[in-house]
Amino acid sequence: MLGFGVGEMAMVTGVITTLKSLNDSLATVKEAGANASQLTSLVSKYASLDQQIRDIERDKSGVLSVEAATQLRVAKRSASNFEQMLKDSLLMNNLGSEWRAIMADVEA
Repeated sequence: MLGFGVGEMAMVTGVITTLKSLNDSLATVKEAGANASQLTSLVSKYASLDQQIRDIERDKSGVLSVEAATQLRVAKRSASNFEQMLKDSLLMNNLGSEWRAIMADVEA
C-alpha cells in the first residue's frame, strides 16, 4: 500500500461511476430504440473509459491497495461486458463499420 493515496481510489471510483452511467445509457438507448448518433456517442464515451482504465493500470501498477486493485479488476470485467453489449447493439443496427473504425483508432 506504499504510496497509495486518496487520489488513486478516487480514480478507480470515477471509472466505476462512469461505467455505471454508460450501462444505464445503453439500457435507455435500447429501450427507446437505438439511433446511430446515440450509439456512436456511447462508443466514444466507452473509448475514453477504456483509456482511463489503461492509464490507471500503467501509472498505478503496484501502488493500488488490495481494495482498489480488486475494484479495478471488477471494473475491467464490467467494461469488457459493456463493450460486447455495445458492439452487439451497433451490429444489430447496421453500424458495424462505425465500431470497427472507432476501435481501430483507439487501438492505434
